[in-house]
Amino acid sequence: MKPKYARMDCGSYIKEVTDYFQEERILFSIRASSSETLLLSAGNCDHWEKCRINNQDLEVSSFKYIFGKHEHRIVVYRTITNKGQLSAFTKDAKKYMFLITNDKVISNEEAIRFYNNRGNSERVFDIQNNDFNWKKMPHSSVEENTVFLIIRAIIHIMYRWLVALFSSVVEGLDKESRIKKFTFRVINIVAKFTTSGRQQIMHLSTSNLRLIHLTHQT
Repeated sequence: MKPKYARMDCGSYIKEVTDYFQEERILFSIRASSSETLLLSAGNCDHWEKCRINNQDLEVSSFKYIFGKHEHRIVVYRTITNKGQLSAFTKDAKKYMFLITNDKVISNEEAIRFYNNRGNSERVFDIQNNDFNWKKMPHSSVEENTVFLIIRAIIHIMYRWLVALFSSVVEGLDKESRIKKFTFRVINIVAKFTTSGRQQIMHLSTSNLRLIHLTHQT
């Protein structure tokens, strides 16, 4: 499989990495480490666009930049610093952040939003590793472990449906709750099963009538 787009943190801000993606014709977005060269180039930018991303007011711009064997694009965005200390390179009291990309079509704002979504992907892996046991492979073969990962991912999807259902009736539970909270709020409730009319009836030790009604329905 060949990915269409790759996004990585500044640990991958290496010429060999960008050269590889460029030669493989894979679009990339990588956090670029701040440097004197980038700061001076950003300070020379004349056109800045204002936008609001993640409840933060930003000014964004971009410029061409040769990194490795190829010319890429640097997307730069800045915010006002709290300290108010002037930078020796940009001559202003602002914090600058940089992304390097070979995507010439995407807008500056879209490039920043796309990169910021990397955190959402990492969160999914964190949940899979810690809540659905991805970090402990049970088998020695790649094929069997692949099946294990897929099954656990399907279970995650089923759990999302289940927690969304229970979050509407259980106080302190929301659609984004992890398994630990779901277990504490729902699973760890004492229940007793009785038989009446050839049917098993579950009696929950809770005063939450909505939860009792939902449990009987499911």
